[in-house]
Parts: sequence; structure tokens; C-alpha cells
Amino acid sequence: MDWVIGLVAVLAGAGVLTSRPSSALSIYLLVVMGFPHYVRISVGTIDLSASRIVVTLLLVRCLGEPLLSKRFRWNLLDTLVTVSMGIGIATLMCTTPIAQALENRGGFLMDAWFAYLVVRLIVTDRTSAVSILKVVAVGLGLLAFIGLAEATWGLSPYDAFKDYALRGAIRHQSGERFGLVRAQGSESQPIMFGMSFATLLPLVWFLRHESPAWYRRATSLSVLVVLGVLSSLSVGPLVQLLAVLVWLALENHKSLVKPLLLLGALACLLIELVSNRHFYYVLSEIAFDPVNGWYRARLFDVAVSHLPEYWVSGYGLMNDPGWGPEIIGLPTTDIVNQYVFIACLHGLPGVAALLSLFGAALVTLYRLAIRPGDAWERSLAWSLLASLVGQLVVFWTVCVFDTMVTIHHVVLALCGCLFAQVRLELTPSGIVQRTDEPRLSPRNRALNVHVPARVKLSRSHPDNA
Repeated sequence: MDWVIGLVAVLAGAGVLTSRPSSALSIYLLVVMGFPHYVRISVGTIDLSASRIVVTLLLVRCLGEPLLSKRFRWNLLDTLVTVSMGIGIATLMCTTPIAQALENRGGFLMDAWFAYLVVRLIVTDRTSAVSILKVVAVGLGLLAFIGLAEATWGLSPYDAFKDYALRGAIRHQSGERFGLVRAQGSESQPIMFGMSFATLLPLVWFLRHESPAWYRRATSLSVLVVLGVLSSLSVGPLVQLLAVLVWLALENHKSLVKPLLLLGALACLLIELVSNRHFYYVLSEIAFDPVNGWYRARLFDVAVSHLPEYWVSGYGLMNDPGWGPEIIGLPTTDIVNQYVFIACLHGLPGVAALLSLFGAALVTLYRLAIRPGDAWERSLAWSLLASLVGQLVVFWTVCVFDTMVTIHHVVLALCGCLFAQVRLELTPSGIVQRTDEPRLSPRNRALNVHVPARVKLSRSHPDNA
């Protein structure tokens, strides 16, 4: 199987080194979504997947092109992502042998930070963003067909790869529900397969703004993406899909967001006050699967009770913190909560870094989405918000790995690209300069001085000519 990985890496690597930056990024994203991440080449103690090889070549190319570096503008989200990577390395080195910690974080950096950087360096204008999203949308549509075929007939073109997974053979069928097979697609697990569709659905639906033809295509592809989520037959992705759809439905009713959030917070507080259980136990009883919901609520309780053991730097690289007997009387612990998983791995500093990322992205995107101005920009901000809200919700029920780590950081990178773009102004000379929102002095505010509106970026950047 090594020769297959090598062939994919060589062909995709040649593509990313010779094609236009936006096309090169599209090739990399297709490799991420379409080629199994669990099939890898071992080079000493380092495991290299095809996507890791391709993203390394793409990053080297981006750093070697002065034009891409010139357009790049560092912002708050870039700082938070970089700090989170540093926290991950520092905390692991406190709890794990240095060589093992660096090896583990090296693979994570290639999957996460390299992916973030190449998206940030390449997506500098609307044209590049739209062209990449179109490729992603079509790729998701094809994967949805594969997922539907696997769920219906139990057959998948990825079955040939499952026996060669580096961590051991992946099950050819991950179980049945409602008389259908739980589709895995290019993932090693059906939950991750469904999450990849639910996470990227808002960006597919966003393409309806491009043209009447793309309105029809985006509608059809969005339906396929929803079917891709359903083909996984997994509760977590279904919960994420519900959160995403609710948020997308609120795009034309943004005034309802704050009242609904306030109502939800008050409902949780009321349940906490009048019930003899915590509110998350009550919510678990009305979930799609109350038994699994109760386990997740109990996991959170036990994790909090053991917090003094690991809050500084986590437990390190261990498979089981030993909470199984206390949770449900089993010898092992299934950590099905991304926040708890990060806490076990990196302690509370890792959780704080994750929440800071989400907080900065959510607040900035929401402000962009509700302010008057460019409708294209507002809709993209709302779509990215929907993706992040879905992830925030589903992280309470699963922990992510493999391809979903990359997809999560690609979405964060698109948020960073939007942060950078809205702070740019195109001057008559074609020089891109950083600007900020005009701030009025108290005297000018009292005099109601008029401040000219900023000039928006055109759909294509003059450097693309």
C-alpha cells in the first residue's frame, strides 16, 4: 500500500507545486477529504499520510512566493491558533517523554497548523475563496454518493484500504442501524464521516450567492451533503446538523438570536434551580439517545471531580484516565467529549486556548454578520458562524481526530481570512493597506461628524491578474 500513498503524494505534490495557488489548495483539500488519512507511510518513528506530505510541499511553496507573503496580514485569530499550538507542545512535554511528545505534536502540527497556514496564505480575495469552496462542494457531493451507496449496499471503494491502516485494520462495516450500514467513507469512523459533511454544509449553501446557476447547484449539493450526514447514521453528526440548520434558518431573522440565547440560558438556570439534577442530565434525557446522553453527562461530572489531578498540564499521552469503573462500572473510559479530551491531554490551559479561539471567532463573525454593508461578506460570516456553532455543540458528544482535525482548522483559517479581508481597503493606486473602523472623538461624535464608508474589496484582487 506504500506505493499507492507514494503515487497519490507524487501526483498531488506535482499539482500543488505547479498550479496556481488557489488550484493547489483545492488539490490539497481534495486529498484531505478523498484519500484515507489512516493509511500512512512509516519513516522511522514518524507516520506520514498523503495529506501530510502534500500540505508540507504546499506550505514550502507558499513561504517561497513573496507575493503570497506580501498579501498576508497577521490578526488576532492567527495569534490564538499559534498560542494554542505552543500550549499543546509545552503541556505534553511536562507529562510525556520529550521525544514522544515532539513526535506526536509534529504530526498534529502538519494536520492542523500547516493546514491553517496554507489556507490563510492563499485565500486573500473573494475569487480564490469562491473557487476553493466550489471544489470542496463538488468533492463533498461525490463523497455523499459514496456514503449513500455504502449505507444502502454496504459497499465502498475505500474497503480496499481498511486492511492497511497503520493502527490496525479498520472494520469493513461499522454496524447497522434501521436496516442500513453506517457509512464510513474515507474516514476510519462513521461519526467523523458525518461530522465532515455537517461542518462544511454552511459553506456549500453559501455558494447560492454566486449566480442563478450556482443557486441551483448549491441547493442540490446541500441536499446531497445533508444525505451524507444521514448516511453515517450517527447521533453526534445529527445533533450537529440540527444546530447548523437552525443557525442557517436564523440568517434572515438575526434579531431573534440574542433572545433565543438568553431564553436557553434562563431555561438551563431554571432547570438547575428546580431540579434535583444538573441541567445537562435533564437535557440528556430528551436527546436522540438518552442512554448515551446520560453517559456523556456522567463523564462530565467525573471529569470535574478529578480535575485537581490534571488541571495544570493534563495526563499526557494516555489512552484511558481510569474513570470507567466510576462512570458506568466498566474497566475502560470512552472520552466522548472534545473539551474533556483536551483537558486530559493538555489540562485547563488547552481548554482555555480552545475556548479563546471559538470566542474570538464567534464574536468577530457575529459583528460582521449583523453590520450594514456588503451582503456577500455578511453571508460568508454567517455561514462560518453556523459551522462553528455546530462544532461547539457536537464537541460535547464526541472527540475529533484524523481528517476532522484538519477540517476544523481549515474552517478557522477561513475565519481568519475574513478577519484580514474586512480590514483592507483598496486604494486607487491598487496598493492594499490596513485600515480599521474609524473612531470618532467625543467632540466629533457630539457634532455628528460624517465619516465616509470604507471601500470594499472587489471580487478579485489586482494581483491576480
